[in-house]
Formats: sequence, structure tokens, C-alpha cells
Amino acid sequence: MDEDSGTGNYLLRSCQAEMDSAGKDRFTDTTQAYYAGYCLGIVKGTSLTTRVCTPDGVTVLQATRVVFKYLNDHPAQLHLPEVELIEEALSKAFPCEKKP
Repeated sequence: MDEDSGTGNYLLRSCQAEMDSAGKDRFTDTTQAYYAGYCLGIVKGTSLTTRVCTPDGVTVLQATRVVFKYLNDHPAQLHLPEVELIEEALSKAFPCEKKP
């Protein structure tokens, strides 16, 4: 496994593979398929946590695009744990409503 697995660096590389393959019928190779699947899986899993309030109707691809943009916009944070970065990206895009 890569030295930076579990970090934002690895997640960015994985999500880049998903963005490169989005809308296409096939992956270019098995490595691209692996990384794309990894990205979608970790974003989907994290979006189901109680710390994230992703609204109904938000697709895993939409959530992945939000995370991908966040990672690109915050390169200084890519050394941080990927789940922490996903939670931060999704909570900024979809803040939880506070009950009065």
C-alpha cells in the first residue's frame, strides 16, 4: 500500500481517477478503476456518519465532486486523515441545521 494511504494525498489521487472516468463507459485500466472505486466508497461511507448532514437526494457522485473541489482548494491539508477531510468538505457544503 502507498506510504500516504489514508491521507488527503491518497484521496485526491483516488478521486482524480473518478473525475477522469466520470461519464465514460469504461475505465482506462484496472488501476483507475481501483482508485475511482476507493474514492466513491470512502466518500459514501463517510457521508453516512452522524457528523455529516448530507441532504436527501445528494448522490455519491455529487458528494465526491464536493470533496474533490475541497481537496484541490486546500492543498496544505492533504497530509491530514482522509475521513477528517471528507467530513470537513461535506459539513461545509451541507451544514447541519441547528434545532431552535
